Amino acid sequence: MSPSSLFLNLISGALWALIDLYAAGALIYLVLKLAAGDRLWPVAVLNNLAGPLLLPSLPLLALAAWQARWAEAAALGLGALGFIWLFGDLFLPRLGRPRAGATRLRVMSFNMLSTWSSTEAVLDEIRQVDADVVGLVEFPRARAEAIAAQLGEVYPHQVQYRDGIPGVGLVSKYPIVEAENFELSYAKLTHVRAVVDAGGRRLTVFVAHPPPPAFMPIYTPRGASDIAELARRTTSDGPALLMGDFNTADVSDDYRILRRAGLVDAFRAAGLGFGWTWPARNWRRRMRPLVRIDYIWHTRHFTATRAWVGARTGSDHLPVIAELEWKDGNKKE
Repeated sequence: MSPSSLFLNLISGALWALIDLYAAGALIYLVLKLAAGDRLWPVAVLNNLAGPLLLPSLPLLALAAWQARWAEAAALGLGALGFIWLFGDLFLPRLGRPRAGATRLRVMSFNMLSTWSSTEAVLDEIRQVDADVVGLVEFPRARAEAIAAQLGEVYPHQVQYRDGIPGVGLVSKYPIVEAENFELSYAKLTHVRAVVDAGGRRLTVFVAHPPPPAFMPIYTPRGASDIAELARRTTSDGPALLMGDFNTADVSDDYRILRRAGLVDAFRAAGLGFGWTWPARNWRRRMRPLVRIDYIWHTRHFTATRAWVGARTGSDHLPVIAELEWKDGNKKE
């Protein structure tokens, strides 16, 4: 064997050894996820990277089959099935069409991270999206004043509570007839409940900011989750929306709590692709988002016809926008 052939064989062997390690790691993650879910902190961590972790299974499976490496193909095939199980529906064609005469609602959810984002970029994004209601997290008083001053004609109705990162609120084209800021098990990040008169319909809107997981001494899922209570409140009283930064991936146990409560993830129903929203930047530069933690949830009173991720504004989050239809056409509640 020539030196060049020997070198190529060594490179090929090393690459396939790395592929074997990758396939084993992906399988271990899937088995542990099925067996124990987020109760195991390594699974909870890897949930945040499940998309990038499992996506390579698809091209590597094709490569293994082409090279007739059937053992690797079998292992990678299981990883590919795991990807399809967790994310496949996000890549299916959306066949639904807006109904003629249906009453529509455009909604935006946005963690604006006031310390990094540009006020002008935030205002421009809200202006461009032109949503009917906008739920805002990490919404400081100064940003609320800027929205009132520059967008007040479009959004004459606004509620804002607390300041800085704990700041949370709602701006609306429709009248806000009642609103409250409330705490659940974790008081540092609070939530908003508002009732909006949406063209004669009573619509309850929750803007939420559940706490992130803990990292000391090791990564652990949040100890006292607000998720179940937020789901209960949202589904307890007619047409409702629940939006915000949930600090949880779309393959987590917390995510399943919301779905099992009967809520619909607008992006999963009407979006296309991963819809990753975080992290869009760190304190120095832009980054490529790798996880979806910002959501618009709705009750069964609506059908989501379109959902997408918005533009960069300097925040570490990207906004999420959804177009919804009331299921009862033009009938008012």
